[in-house]
Amino acid sequence: MRSSSQAFEQALSLHRAGRLEQAITAYRHVVEQQPEHLGALANQGIALKQAGRINEAIAAYSQALVVAPDFADGYFNLAIVLSAVGRHGEAEAAYRRAIALKPGLAPAHANLGNTLRDSGRPEAAIESYRQAIALKPDHLGALVNLGATLDDLGRHDEAAETFHQALATDPGLVPALGRLSSTLSALGRHDEALAGAQRALQDQPASPEALAGLAAALKALGRDEEILAAYRAAVAANPESDHCYSKMAGLHLERGEPAEALAACDACLKHHPGHVNSLALKSTALGELGDRGPLRELVDFDRLILEKRWNQAPGFESLEAFNGALTSHVLNHPSLSYEPHGRATRLGRHTGELLVEPKGPIAALEEMICAAVGDYDRALTFDPSHPFLANPPRNWSLNVWAIVLEGQGYQVPHIHPSGWLSGVYYVALPELIEDPASDQAGWIEFGQPLLHHKVTAQPELRSIKPEPGLMLLFPSYFFHRTLPFQADATRISIAFDVMPVGSV
Repeated sequence: MRSSSQAFEQALSLHRAGRLEQAITAYRHVVEQQPEHLGALANQGIALKQAGRINEAIAAYSQALVVAPDFADGYFNLAIVLSAVGRHGEAEAAYRRAIALKPGLAPAHANLGNTLRDSGRPEAAIESYRQAIALKPDHLGALVNLGATLDDLGRHDEAAETFHQALATDPGLVPALGRLSSTLSALGRHDEALAGAQRALQDQPASPEALAGLAAALKALGRDEEILAAYRAAVAANPESDHCYSKMAGLHLERGEPAEALAACDACLKHHPGHVNSLALKSTALGELGDRGPLRELVDFDRLILEKRWNQAPGFESLEAFNGALTSHVLNHPSLSYEPHGRATRLGRHTGELLVEPKGPIAALEEMICAAVGDYDRALTFDPSHPFLANPPRNWSLNVWAIVLEGQGYQVPHIHPSGWLSGVYYVALPELIEDPASDQAGWIEFGQPLLHHKVTAQPELRSIKPEPGLMLLFPSYFFHRTLPFQADATRISIAFDVMPVGSV
């Protein structure tokens, strides 16, 4: 019988050869012989992550940390997989533990910045990126993500300086070149932006960052045809580029070319069934082409919107007490900010991720959301002919955030491109919403296309009146918005996405 050290070496050899499933089995045999073999547990987690078996990877890393509670790299690796499935609060805690054990671990500071940015805390993310760069001045990932965060906050001069710092280390770094192009366009330096984007696209014709920078510069210069040509070249180089197809479709809709937009959407869906952006843009194109039958099948409000009314919340005496606790939690949340970049909220505030400690009443809401998702799943049957019903995720995670609207606040039409299923829970509402004469002010409306698309046909619409305790669930590709209202009261809702994750 082989010793555990021999078995471990064999597992490592299989792992290095890329034979992941065999390596995973071999690591497990080592752990069966020696349950506290830290190397086998840690490497098993790495192999499971590489195989896309995320939940098993989390379990392996967690077991390793029971064996070695001061294993900094173990916390670091655990945080990576937690972040990959959207468990940002747990990921943040794991990164901070890794940093406490090994303060000079620059990648942990950089990745913590990514988690904080994804959680809607850009200023905290900037601090983490700067700490990573202080430890490792040529940390390209931290430099690019710092520049992108600064750019998102409108601090374009600082962003450009940061991208130049990254390019001083690697002059051909495509993400930095591409994002710098967008930054220079925002500064009105369109010719420089165009030159940088073109240089990046020579190396990576389908780079999302470079194409975005190119498009921004060419749009400012009124050269739409060249944008389309760039996207066509990109899909010729990479026929499975979902980003390029959806950008092409969007530009065609801006130009009033629904047939071309539909063709781009279908090309994307051929490679990526269930692609959220393409399904959303396809609904607009079908509406403009007058294809009402296919449109109503794709955007079937009656079949695909679930209304669930809650009268009680776990651990609370009444729904009123629960909603009061949610109101206090949201209004005092450290991530609450006014009109954050990239969000649909106008004249209102928006939190980052709410599934972070201390969760407070969000823990009860999380239970309610999971129960409602189960109800939704049971209410619908698998349908291979429908792009949404044919592609339910086997495994998923949640992303939860709040929207606070006051006075004349509203949300513009939008979708949730990272989700499969999305939803909203209503916490507090102005009395105006109950008034029949209010003309649906403050209601949620489904079906209105993006405002910058050239739409002439009347879209298929469905409006629903919010009420405290109402939870709505709907496909993430459904366009939706909050109708504007005017009232001296606060409207608080909590939105969520069910996001597909890797297999287990």
